[in-house]
Amino acid sequence: MNTAEQLEQSEKYEEAYAEYKKMLMHKPDDVDLLTRTAHVALIIGKKEEAKQIYAKILEVDPANIMAHEQLLDIFVDEDKFKYYLLRGNMHALQQQMSYANNDYKKAISHAKDAQEALPARYLHAGLCEGQEKYQEAIDEYLRIADDDDKNPMVYVKLGELYEKTEGIISAIQIMERGKRDNGFTEYDEVLAGLYIRNSQPDKALAITKNELTKARALFDMGDNERGYKILTDVKDKYSNIHTYHSLMAQYYFQKEMYEEAFKEIDEFEKLAPNSPLIYQMRALIYEQKLG
Repeated sequence: MNTAEQLEQSEKYEEAYAEYKKMLMHKPDDVDLLTRTAHVALIIGKKEEAKQIYAKILEVDPANIMAHEQLLDIFVDEDKFKYYLLRGNMHALQQQMSYANNDYKKAISHAKDAQEALPARYLHAGLCEGQEKYQEAIDEYLRIADDDDKNPMVYVKLGELYEKTEGIISAIQIMERGKRDNGFTEYDEVLAGLYIRNSQPDKALAITKNELTKARALFDMGDNERGYKILTDVKDKYSNIHTYHSLMAQYYFQKEMYEEAFKEIDEFEKLAPNSPLIYQMRALIYEQKLG
């Protein structure tokens, strides 16, 4: 038993607290030591210090139920927003998702303003998404978009959810709204990929900075030679990426250079051996040759 524990056992709590604090200087992430320090802090009325220490425990060990429970006891009468937010986190850890959802909603209702409510909204939206309650998640992310106009990833999330529920056009529209209303460019490559898949290669070409996406867009626009020129210029940069070889195979296929296309498919297979595209590309070439 160390000195701090002896002092605590002797109910010399002030001295024990001081000793525990000294020990934390050498072991700041020791959960057992943090727990003992927080416990003594509460005994001697240092509630603010105890809150900070229990919060530190959750940084080190996010699944620590005891720290959650202690903080809940502290917040229950002094901060309902933090109380329900924390209780929601604890219920989520315990896989009690319906309780967690209700807690996050209560936290939102007790927030002093829209900005304080944001952490609860993000957690609620993510939980709904994980439970495949996509429309509820969309509604929450839309509210977040109104209050957190500096986070482009909200629109990426909305794009993913709209694609699942309404289709690719709705996904494109919501991400275009983020660009139009907030000037976001951070997800241009994601949006370019959606444009490619939606047969809008001209729009993809206008925003992408990725050479492979540029080549793909040019191929889809029928400008095969410009696309091929880009690929040959960036061979050293992308030759270890399977997409590069699928694009080269596409070019050779369009040029009816089938042996070269097969060689590119072989390189693709080395990098992505389990991709169904391998068989699809080969079958397409055989079909074309036989036809």
